[in-house]
Amino acid sequence: MESPKILIVDDVEMNREMLRVALSGEFSDFLHASNGVEAFDLLSMHQDVSLVLLDMSMPVMDGFEVLSLIKHDTGMRSIPIIVVTASREDAARALGNGADDFLTKPFDPVELSIRVRNQINKKN
Repeated sequence: MESPKILIVDDVEMNREMLRVALSGEFSDFLHASNGVEAFDLLSMHQDVSLVLLDMSMPVMDGFEVLSLIKHDTGMRSIPIIVVTASREDAARALGNGADDFLTKPFDPVELSIRVRNQINKKN
């Protein structure tokens, strides 16, 4: 069975790598973006993305802008988005704007895997 494709969006490379490593026991197909513009470009090119892990505080285009673009794009709006943020206020705001779930930093790897699996299973 083919692994679902997960887009990890965070401006800090170490954060992207920690998320990838935490999920690599269960998933193997990842895309990485360091800002919202890169993320939206990757989503436009890869129609098979199953889930987005989205940091909210980034340069160029922040997570709130990316979330809005995805949720207003008819081809992308069904992609589950899990917000990964240090701010519970940002998490609440993101949920109010259409995010499907959230994790606070620092994240628990087991909780991350469960939340990712749950969102991917809901989509399928």
